Amino acid sequence: MPQKNPGPEAERKFEEAMKILIARNPFFIKYHRAEKNKELDCMKIDFLVFLANHFALPVQIKSGRNARRGIIEHYKNCPYVLALQIRTKHTPERIASRVEKIVKKFLRDPFKDRIRQNHETKTPAN
Repeated sequence: MPQKNPGPEAERKFEEAMKILIARNPFFIKYHRAEKNKELDCMKIDFLVFLANHFALPVQIKSGRNARRGIIEHYKNCPYVLALQIRTKHTPERIASRVEKIVKKFLRDPFKDRIRQNHETKTPAN
């Protein structure tokens, strides 16, 4: 039987992914997990990922059956915070690779928002 609230498990997997990235890629310095009902959490930020170029990447984790719809809504309200969909089948290694790829794309062309554009063009599944 599937877990009722997959959020905590998805956040745990993301935290494991950050540990993997920090260990293998010196560009990823550290991460900070937002405390519930504190300032970052109220800004729809679950994690801040600190990078070697003195930037921090704010991340919102989305999970569950309505994650795609949640990501679209998230970008309407918080276009500056990266939203990642994490499913139960995703491994920390896969998540780490995705984050690494996203950061590389942002660094190559920081003014082209590929991630948000992809979600704005897709309609949520019912």
